Amino acid sequence: MCVEAYRVAVELSAHDYRAWYGLGQAHELLRLPYYALYYYRRATALRPGDARMWCALGQCYASTQVRGRAQVWSLGVVLVIWGGALRGMLTVRARAPAFAWRGGAR
Repeated sequence: MCVEAYRVAVELSAHDYRAWYGLGQAHELLRLPYYALYYYRRATALRPGDARMWCALGQCYASTQVRGRAQVWSLGVVLVIWGGALRGMLTVRARAPAFAWRGGAR
């Protein structure tokens, strides 16, 4: 079963978000949302800048009818997306200009 494979992966590397995320997905498919929440929380803690983690967490909260928590995930997704866009803008600004006039007579 895939759950056992993901558990072995977590034992081998507890800092790998993919194993925790996979456990969350597997438990969600098994219709065990509260177990899935635990695993999604672990994945989100290891990779807080990944909107996929926040989306999975929020969808799972929404499926369990935990209203306040489902709203928190949507704010997390917005912040992750906004932070990524801001980071991209800062990276573009830090680059050298595409065209630089070299002075001299025209």
